[in-house]
Amino acid sequence: MKSILQKEAKSQATLVDPTREVNSFEFLPSWTLQIPMVLIALFWALRLGRLNFFSAVNPSMAFGGLFMYSKSEIMEKLAPSNRPQTLILKPNTPEDSILAQLKSLNMDFPLFAKPDLGERGRGVSKLNSPKELAAYLDHFANETLLLQESISLHQEYGVFVLKDPKTGKLQISSITAKIPLQVLGDGHSKVIELCKNHPRASRYLHEIPSDLLEYVPEKGQIQKLSDYGNHCRGAAFVDQREWISPEIIQSFEQICAPLDGFYYGRLDVKVQELADLAHPEQIKVLEINGANSEPIHLYSSHFTYLEAIEELINHIGYMAAIARINLRKTSAYPGILELIRNLKRYSKLQKSSGHRGS
Repeated sequence: MKSILQKEAKSQATLVDPTREVNSFEFLPSWTLQIPMVLIALFWALRLGRLNFFSAVNPSMAFGGLFMYSKSEIMEKLAPSNRPQTLILKPNTPEDSILAQLKSLNMDFPLFAKPDLGERGRGVSKLNSPKELAAYLDHFANETLLLQESISLHQEYGVFVLKDPKTGKLQISSITAKIPLQVLGDGHSKVIELCKNHPRASRYLHEIPSDLLEYVPEKGQIQKLSDYGNHCRGAAFVDQREWISPEIIQSFEQICAPLDGFYYGRLDVKVQELADLAHPEQIKVLEINGANSEPIHLYSSHFTYLEAIEELINHIGYMAAIARINLRKTSAYPGILELIRNLKRYSKLQKSSGHRGS
């Protein structure tokens, strides 16, 4: 199987720049998907008799992983071989102490920084030097932060897993390639010129390092413009569900085995090539998302708006089915007042850090 997947993955990379493809709703305001999601969730809340039913979908994550959950707590349950080396920083940790800890752990720049409480790309930044670290610390001084090693593996995927709380059986509903912002060189145009004629890159000029704009890529050269796999930073999402296989499911069963109380969500992972998703020892998990997860294959260019809504209906239905099972075991989940208090805290965090979106 591996040789077939390797051949296909390589041929896809050389044939076309998939980041040029967009669908009819991809760049519409975020509420065009958020409002339907809320309405679908309200439907299930009424059927289940619990407005905050989502808290029961992943009992090991605060509010089921919808918001205000600790990234580090769930990540630390993974086998060390499946997660990046990470330094957890308490609020207002002095910079000299951080640099000393990095040295003791043999962690060097570049590093990726993110708030421990955050989702949908909030506050994710690549730091190339102590100077950039200092600026980042100034902006997020009052939050617990994560500094992760930079993973050199070439490809990033979002893998959506669903686990039956009764049987423990795991299935994968989505595999999506996350391709950072890029352009294809023609041998004579500068990056800035290529970007202006690119349906995606033209929208994200502010994300491109200024020292790249005057560079002239060779003909056929894929010029990477960003290190971020977030849609809000220009990444393209490409549906790869056709590659879901028993081998990949078994691989993620092994990776998720230590994650007690996690039944629904998306693992953002890096591998050298698509075939390595079938080999758990080759996978690095960058982040685990819970009830806030989207099946991001719906952003692929071939999806229509109605097809995207159908995917949301299906997945929120899965969430409700899992929550119903867990609610039968115990009702000891956060109440409405606690939900409201934390929504207010979450809103303040979003505003203070200039939230970008998904």
